[in-house]
Amino acid sequence: MPKVGIVSLGCPRNLVDSEIMIGSLKKEGYIISDEVGEGVDVFIINTCSFVKSAREESIDTILEAGQLKKEGRIKYLIIAGCLPQSYGKILLKDLPEADALVGTGDFSGLARS
Repeated sequence: MPKVGIVSLGCPRNLVDSEIMIGSLKKEGYIISDEVGEGVDVFIINTCSFVKSAREESIDTILEAGQLKKEGRIKYLIIAGCLPQSYGKILLKDLPEADALVGTGDFSGLARS
């Protein structure tokens, strides 16, 4: 099974949401890694978009992960949380590094994505 790394940005609620995602992935047999960037097959960035600084941190982290993907150090990049919930298709257009978006209502189905 693929090895998955996840990072939570922003509010404490994101930590809870990340735990939900991790539980769903483990249930489906995915290996959860302590690595949050390179060295994983799938890198999930659980974003926040509540305030400007959180949006900026999320975008910066996505761009850094996108560079890791270009270098072949990660295979797939998934953007989760508030940012895709709020900005959806704009993100896919503006951030082609992303392979998938998972909004706040879709965490439990992440393993099937």
